[in-house]
Amino acid sequence: MRLSEALDVGPSAGAFACLAFALATLPSPWRLRARVALGVWAAIELLYIGQLASLEHAIAIAAGLAASGWLPAFRHPAGRPSAREWRLIAFAGLIVIGVVQIIDLVIPYDGPLGQNAPVASALDVAVDIVVILLIANGCVRDCASPGS
Repeated sequence: MRLSEALDVGPSAGAFACLAFALATLPSPWRLRARVALGVWAAIELLYIGQLASLEHAIAIAAGLAASGWLPAFRHPAGRPSAREWRLIAFAGLIVIGVVQIIDLVIPYDGPLGQNAPVASALDVAVDIVVILLIANGCVRDCASPGS
């Protein structure tokens, strides 16, 4: 089915916009973590599911995040995330990449980029997962060290 011929009725896009907007009220380290998680969710949903609702969710999340940054009540003092925070986000990103690789190998789907025909073998994915786990372990150890 072509996306231009699809119909969608429901409150999910509005709920995602409200959720993205509400994330601005979280305290500093959790605000960035939640925004990254929501953005990753929208990107994976858009790339792998690719239905009209997925597109609506991605647009609603982007609009909610943008709108929350424009309102003076939700502006927070400019501060950069710490190195520990970036390591935690990198760790989470590595885990997401590994999970997506496993899902791509095991579960068949027909998304906007076509049907998945895994080009990687189970051995390739296993090697990738081992490398991801080694790097993720290094990120976690750096986060746990007292000097970071």
